[in-house]
Amino acid sequence: MFEEINSKLREAEQNSRRLDKIDAMLESLRADKAELEQKKYLLQKEMEKEQLDVDKLENSGLAGLFYMILGKHGEKLEKEKAEALAAKLKYEQAVKELDEVNAEIENLRVERMKYKNSRNEYDALFSQKKDMLMSSGSKAADEILDLEAKLRSEENLLKEIREAIDAGRSAAAYLDRALEHLDSARDYGVWDIMGGGMIANIAKHSHIDDAKAAVEDAQIRLRRFKTELADLDISHDIRFETDGFAKFADFFFDGLIADWLMQSKIENSQSSIHNASLKVRNVLKRLEAMEREANAQISYLNSEVKRLILES
Repeated sequence: MFEEINSKLREAEQNSRRLDKIDAMLESLRADKAELEQKKYLLQKEMEKEQLDVDKLENSGLAGLFYMILGKHGEKLEKEKAEALAAKLKYEQAVKELDEVNAEIENLRVERMKYKNSRNEYDALFSQKKDMLMSSGSKAADEILDLEAKLRSEENLLKEIREAIDAGRSAAAYLDRALEHLDSARDYGVWDIMGGGMIANIAKHSHIDDAKAAVEDAQIRLRRFKTELADLDISHDIRFETDGFAKFADFFFDGLIADWLMQSKIENSQSSIHNASLKVRNVLKRLEAMEREANAQISYLNSEVKRLILES
């Protein structure tokens, strides 16, 4: 009797929830955009400053002459080059993230147009369903409507939880990939120290390059994970877990580029990935618990609706 109106109500509820989620995601992304624009500006200044320090030493100015006298010109130049490279990588990552955020904002703005009337459509359908129930003489009309509304809400919550879980697992996979490459780089680094020669050195740097690429992708997926959590009704401590995601790549680049050859720097970068991965997995555990709770609630509500319909 109510199959058609129930189907329309379910779709309208999904569209309305999607509109709410888009609004929450846009708010989060616009905050990220403002932060990234500021970060890009500051990193550009830092990159220019670090490159200027390199140029001064390479052009043998006063600073270069001073370090030549001390016999540390080469050491100082390598240090400045490493700092300039770290600044350049952080700047490029900020630009890449900003482009990604701008693209996401535009895509969501376009998608939002499809759902802009969904709340009104839902209210109209709900009133129609209520009138139909009242006309049918059902004694439990109000209770059935209330339970069905709760059921649709739980079904949409479950959908959003699963989307967040997918985003978190994607981020975790890229972090694992980066860690695997750093593990290989560390092993080749040990071989290099033990006399592995050019082959070990080339292999080590190849894995470091692969780790860098994986970290760049992981940073984008961490931000997407954070955005997916924007509209979920989750506890404050889960949000706190995601606060460090935005600076994760900076810690990686600072740790690794400071000295390409030192094993301790590879281990520092491994530590930064471990920390980010631990945070992601902590959030995923809580989301998976929420998923189980939502499934249980959906089963209960379904059984209650069926019971009331049979008893009416």
